[in-house]
Amino acid sequence: MNSLKRSSNQEWNRKQSRKIEDLLSRFIKNGESSPQFLRDIVISFILAGRDTTSSALCWFFRLLSLNPDAEKNILKELETIRTSSGKSTGESYTFDELREMNYLHAAISEALRLYPPAPADTVACKSKDKLPDGTVVEKDWFVTYHVYAMGRMEGLWGKDCGDFVPERLELRKERIELQSLCAHV
Repeated sequence: MNSLKRSSNQEWNRKQSRKIEDLLSRFIKNGESSPQFLRDIVISFILAGRDTTSSALCWFFRLLSLNPDAEKNILKELETIRTSSGKSTGESYTFDELREMNYLHAAISEALRLYPPAPADTVACKSKDKLPDGTVVEKDWFVTYHVYAMGRMEGLWGKDCGDFVPERLELRKERIELQSLCAHV
């Protein structure tokens, strides 16, 4: 069983053309996780993400219903990718094709900016640190940040910070980097 698991992990690693940094991939790559453990992790992801995912999707589709131009841009992008790959309607997209969906990614990110499923979060400081504004945070102190409020900060997003504008996050051929979006966290 170990040799089968090891060869399966090695094959999976060889097939990866890009560096993947998601949590599940890290568990798979370490070679020490059993299939049962991986199954349990995936189930935990699904159950933990159920409410936040449904909330995010509800707000996303509401924003699309109020912004028909954004919906048209997403459909145009999907049609372009489908045409270039020779697929017909109803066929699944590959991961590489999903990576090409920059406008869709920007629209989802913009919806999450305006209506984050977890509008505030609290973290504990493991060691003494300093926030970007110079505020000292001692070890074991808690810091709460409000993603909902930060998504509406005019200083970060401009005068139209309350508007759904996917173009503000769209990058050509490049993925939106979490660090650049969350530099203010």
